Amino acid sequence: MFVSPNFAAAVSGFLLGATLIIAIGAQNAFILRQGLLRRHVFVLCLICALSDALLIAAGVGGFGALVAANPVGSVFMADGETFHAWPYEIGEEFGGRNAPLQREDPEPFPEKSRLHRRGQPGANTTIAIVATNANLSNVETKRIAMMAHDGIARAVRPAHTAFDGDIVFAVATAKQDLPSDPPPLRHGLVARIGAAAADCLTRAIARAVFEATR
Repeated sequence: MFVSPNFAAAVSGFLLGATLIIAIGAQNAFILRQGLLRRHVFVLCLICALSDALLIAAGVGGFGALVAANPVGSVFMADGETFHAWPYEIGEEFGGRNAPLQREDPEPFPEKSRLHRRGQPGANTTIAIVATNANLSNVETKRIAMMAHDGIARAVRPAHTAFDGDIVFAVATAKQDLPSDPPPLRHGLVARIGAAAADCLTRAIARAVFEATR
């Protein structure tokens, strides 16, 4: 029986892909757990589906961030139009508004936030993934995720409340090596990547809201 080489390659690729999906790794275990708890199932699945594209972009371009933003806190300043993230904007990616004329409200719970509503813990969240092409260890990648959380605090006020399920994942594609010696140099480079992750996430949150409300 003759079997087309293209068909054989397709079957081989399908079986290989199936083995990668069937394997219960850390990501799949997390998704299954959240599915059983019925928490943010759609958002998490969407992030997992798009993370491959982000990893490819990071491997080519160096860095990227993907975010699903639905925080309890407000992303806007007191005027209701200027993003908290405005100092980090590049070009006019989320409206191009300059520094607001109205001073920021010193109230810890801004009027534009949703804290005055009766929310349920975990009903709102900001879930993000940041990716770099640097060759990082597990400890260094965790440090990137920790530093990236600052990006949420810059873009949302207040952030990390009991009503939010904020979480940031970090991945490194290991396409670009970093020097190991001297150690302070490497630590400084990792810190620079972490700072860039926070800035990138700040912009991503504002841009997500901007694009969703256009």
